[in-house]
Amino acid sequence: MRCLLKTGDPEKVVFFANVSRDRESFIMAGNFLQTLGWGDNRERDSGNDNGTVSGKDGGKTPGAKDYTKNIVSFYTKAKAFGHLAGFHEGNAESEIDEFRDYDKALVHLELALAVRVKEAGVTTVSGETTDAKTDEKTGDKSDDKTGETTPNPLVDRVNLLERSITHVKRFRACRVSLRDASRKKKTVAEIFALADDVAALEKASAEGGHKIHPPPSLRVGDLFAMLVEHAYGVDKDAAAAFGYLETMKARGIQIMHFVDDDLTRDIARDVRKECV
Repeated sequence: MRCLLKTGDPEKVVFFANVSRDRESFIMAGNFLQTLGWGDNRERDSGNDNGTVSGKDGGKTPGAKDYTKNIVSFYTKAKAFGHLAGFHEGNAESEIDEFRDYDKALVHLELALAVRVKEAGVTTVSGETTDAKTDEKTGDKSDDKTGETTPNPLVDRVNLLERSITHVKRFRACRVSLRDASRKKKTVAEIFALADDVAALEKASAEGGHKIHPPPSLRVGDLFAMLVEHAYGVDKDAAAAFGYLETMKARGIQIMHFVDDDLTRDIARDVRKECV
């Protein structure tokens, strides 16, 4: 397998992994397939089943294949749950960071959660993770002899994923309700509350005792970008849009990463103020 990896031939790597049926070979093959860059030009339309992926201009990329099924199959056969969950989380992060596609990101997050739950040996009931010897609030394991708790990173990871999924679902609901003028005020309040919840989760992840890298989650900047775009594009309210831009700046959000430069300039021009 190591010699085949040096050749860089994915077809031979896939073939050998399937023939050898060796756990380490499965993992090495899965890791290798993720390095090929096929995800950069992967098919944005799930209807493509011909083995190729579409380029960003919509054309087919010669020789480029989507190895998702192979990667999932190899990690599953190897029972490499951490690798498999990490793969799904990586896909979710790509959908969010590169495409702002929270619908597809949610699919990957839920797949990752299912794997993490299996890895941690816990069950989820109504969004709460429980385990026979686990504190539901902290995710820590209790020792039968001493009664003391010890950190359980696997359960913590499940809890963080559940919260991320909840945030994404709330975002999708806000995106729909924002179109209803009669619910606008309530929706805007919910978006601000959601932004605070996401920021709190990010802070908790950064300061957590287990130092867990947070899973892909809703970006606060996307929440306010949605408000900016709706205020200016739908409500034709440049003042409100500018106010949201200032809110982003006050929260330390890099506006250029979430709002188109031309839109920012148009808003500033209409309110006759300098670009934030």
